[in-house]
Amino acid sequence: MELEDDQAAVTSRPARSSRRLDRSLDTAILDATLAGVAEMGYDRLSMDDVASRAGVGKAAIYRRWPSKAVVVADSIAHWRRRLGPLEPPNTGSLRGDIEALVAATTDLNDRDSQMIRVVVGVATAAMREPVLAAALDDLVLSAPRQVVRAVLDHAVARGE
Repeated sequence: MELEDDQAAVTSRPARSSRRLDRSLDTAILDATLAGVAEMGYDRLSMDDVASRAGVGKAAIYRRWPSKAVVVADSIAHWRRRLGPLEPPNTGSLRGDIEALVAATTDLNDRDSQMIRVVVGVATAAMREPVLAAALDDLVLSAPRQVVRAVLDHAVARGE
C-alpha cells in the first residue's frame, strides 16, 4: 500500500511546463527598454524600471534576455528593423542609386531623433559592454556602410 501511495505521489506531481515563451510581450519590453534608456540613460536604467514600464515581471525579461546589455542591444536592433531593410538599390546608374537611397531615407521624427540620442548614449557604455559594442557596430554603423559599398561596387561593375 505504501508503494502505491509513493507511485501516486510521483504521478500526481505537475509536469514541468513545456509552454512556449509568449512572444507577444517582446515588443512591449523592447519599447520599454528604449524609453528607459532615452529617459534615464543606460547606466541608470534597471531591469525593475524596464519591467515596470512594460507592465511585466522581471522574470519575463530574464526568460528572454540574460542581461541588461543584451536587452538594450536587442532593443536597438528592434528599432533598426522598424526602419526597414537595408537593401542596396540597383537602378542602373550611380546617380539613380544615390537618389534611391536618399528617397528611401525617412525624415526623422521626434522618436527617431530620440533614438539617435539613445545610440550616442549607449556608445559610451559600449566601451565596457562588448554586447552593446557589437550591436552598435553591426546595426548602426556596418549595415549602412555595406549598403553604400554595394552601391559603389555596382557603379564600378557598370564602368561608372
